[in-house]
Amino acid sequence: MDFNFTLPEGGPWFFFVIAMTVIVMPLLAERLGVPGIIGLLLGGFIIGQHGAELISEDVLLQEFGAVGLLYLMFLAGLELDLNVFMQVRRISMFLGAFTFSVPFALGTGVALLLGNSLQASILIGSFWASYTLVVYPVFRRFGLASNRAIAATVGATVITDTLALVVLAVISGTASSDQGGFTIGLEIALGLAILVGYCFLVLPAITRWFFTGVGQERSLRFVYALAAFLSAAVVADEVGIEGLVGSFAAGLALNRLIPNGSALMERIEFFGSAFFVPIFLISVGLLLEPRVLFSLETIGIGLAFTAALLVGKIAAAWLTGHQFGLTRSEIGAIFSLSSAQAAATLAAAVVGLQLELYDAVVLNAVLIVVVASLLISSISANRFGAAIPPPEALEKPLGGAIILPLRDLDGAEERLAFAARVSASAGGLVIPVHVVSDAGHNPSVESQRRLIEEIEALASGQGIDTEPVLRVDRAVTSGIRNTIIERDGSLLILPLPEHLSAQQIVFGGPEIEIVAASPIPTALVSLDGPVERVLLPLAGLRQGSADLQNARLAAELAEAFDVGDTALVIALDDPAAEVAGLELPADATRRRLDGSPLAWAGHEARAGDMIILPGDPGSLRFDIEATRLTSKPGVSLAIIAAPHRAGTFATDADLGTQVVARTA
Repeated sequence: MDFNFTLPEGGPWFFFVIAMTVIVMPLLAERLGVPGIIGLLLGGFIIGQHGAELISEDVLLQEFGAVGLLYLMFLAGLELDLNVFMQVRRISMFLGAFTFSVPFALGTGVALLLGNSLQASILIGSFWASYTLVVYPVFRRFGLASNRAIAATVGATVITDTLALVVLAVISGTASSDQGGFTIGLEIALGLAILVGYCFLVLPAITRWFFTGVGQERSLRFVYALAAFLSAAVVADEVGIEGLVGSFAAGLALNRLIPNGSALMERIEFFGSAFFVPIFLISVGLLLEPRVLFSLETIGIGLAFTAALLVGKIAAAWLTGHQFGLTRSEIGAIFSLSSAQAAATLAAAVVGLQLELYDAVVLNAVLIVVVASLLISSISANRFGAAIPPPEALEKPLGGAIILPLRDLDGAEERLAFAARVSASAGGLVIPVHVVSDAGHNPSVESQRRLIEEIEALASGQGIDTEPVLRVDRAVTSGIRNTIIERDGSLLILPLPEHLSAQQIVFGGPEIEIVAASPIPTALVSLDGPVERVLLPLAGLRQGSADLQNARLAAELAEAFDVGDTALVIALDDPAAEVAGLELPADATRRRLDGSPLAWAGHEARAGDMIILPGDPGSLRFDIEATRLTSKPGVSLAIIAAPHRAGTFATDADLGTQVVARTA
């Protein structure tokens, strides 16, 4: 019997081969001690036309790979932690400038010496100017995420990625046009202006409208995110700029609206890591040609590029360490993080090949650099990471992860809106939590779940992407405290009671117990209508004053509302005075504080105002004047304070003593 075996064709076979490549090749690579990204590249070679030719739909795979490339850059923009960048911005800006410019200059020079054109050489130099945080999980495993060197290197990606993509935009624009330099430059500048306007003005406005309206369903939000970055890529292409730049800009523009850790971000990361990004890497593997990759010419070019990369990154790390007094291990950590080249480098390299700025020899040489950099950075990260002692954590912004306990729906919508506005200032999360005590009689499970669904519906209606927490604990206090610990909370928001019984005044109510147990800042709020103006009275602020920390928190909370048409008024003993360690918004209106903060706020407040007071929520709430503030129609009040025992947790044994001591 004569058997004529031919490989299957069609969609099912195509996706089966892709799926098995995504599953098997990274596992094999990691078993051999090689990063999984290398396995995907080799997998693309094996199944492609230069390998076993398991698939014939090369064009289809390359189209999927092109979308995966855009998705990769969108993810890069979304994942950049802008809060980290602001906290260590001086080091990040210095490092970003040098870790971009030094490797860029060396890479461009080496490419010119190897006979490439000026356009191709500039683009090749930009490959080594940026970097991918492939070994960041190594330092996170050592507990070094908040180390100044690690945080600064993570923050510097904002600078290097942006500059590298600007270079790509300029080169792709000039390479695809025959016009004069001035005309090309003008067209690129105009195109960038249109793209920036679309991504940072139009796209966020549409996103807010969609999230608070028809896009409350999670599946629709995910599909919208896909449409958002693809639309930015289309706009970029239409104005003569590479689509990668549009996707990255869309990620930056939506960075605050899709915060890291949110349910939507988890879905975007999952789908990207499971489908689009692996397919892009496999599509790059299709371009590998063994006869080119292992030729002496390719190896020589790859080694020259690798030398330019490593020398440039070492020099930038040393200059940064010398400037800011970093230790030798911290300098090594900067080098480890900033030298790793991965998918973003390959992405730009593929674009250069498509523009015919160079041939397949350069692309294969870039692959050699990627493999070498991943191996070197992985080895050095483990060595230097083990030598750096874990640091004290960087101070988190108030809006990083807001814990919002809700007993029922009474006032829930107002407090959700308040929390959402604070979290938006930091690109953070709002985490509603409903705690059920397992002691005594409790409502039915069905009613609890129904409440959670109603809270989620309220949050979705305000554009908040969250999954409310239903927690069963031995007490409400311990349930909230444990949620704060598990979710790494940054601010606890509680309602300010309108009326207090005699028993609460003597022994303290449930809010006081929660405040005493909270290891993070707490805000007690009484909300009444929209906020048009924020009043922040601060008095008696002296360096070393016990009230200074609470004043910082109040100023940060006020600044979260200082956006759009909302005005901020700050009242000080001396409006011209500057208090060390206290940063006040520069655009705020300053007034002289006559009398006590409460008296001034009571005199100034009108409908549409929110008064923010620093202080101990456990004691200020009993002040008669503070209570009168909330009796004015349309006036909201927020009292914020640092934890009573910063960095520690109150135990059940000493909780009652603390409450009685503060309320006596």
